[in-house]
Amino acid sequence: MREWIRQCLLQTPRNEQSLLVWVSFQAHLTDEVKADLNPWKIDVAVIPGGLTPVLQPPDKCFNKPFKDNVRRKYLAWMISSPFDYTLAGKKKAPSRNLVLRWVYETWREIPVEMVNKSFKTCGISNSLDGTEMMSCTMKRRTKLTMKKKTSSRQRVKVRVMASKLFIS
Repeated sequence: MREWIRQCLLQTPRNEQSLLVWVSFQAHLTDEVKADLNPWKIDVAVIPGGLTPVLQPPDKCFNKPFKDNVRRKYLAWMISSPFDYTLAGKKKAPSRNLVLRWVYETWREIPVEMVNKSFKTCGISNSLDGTEMMSCTMKRRTKLTMKKKTSSRQRVKVRVMASKLFIS
């Protein structure tokens, strides 16, 4: 994890406070990792186990269209490309560069508005005064309580979960 921080994360220019949101994985929670992030003004938010589909922006909004588009490019390659074969007569996998091109092209096809909305939907905001966050969380809480049309006990559970997740 520390190697990823040094090689990838710290290669991007940062002159202001940043927020890194990641899942509750032991390697993310070590004192060494926190110490590596501190000088770069990077705050960390950890998504508790089991809440990734609710609180992680990619999982919530754009992972599916992203993966679907990469898969579509792969299938198009499988149908129409000339192949190299192994000695055993099986098709060789696409080259790493080709797969990286598919990922790059697909990422560029994801609308910026979708990415921005995914963070707001998960309650992650850039507003320092909390106004954007409050309006977003109120909408989200309303959606959670109204979507669930089951027993009153289950509705209460959903309301409680929503208030714990989105009220700071």
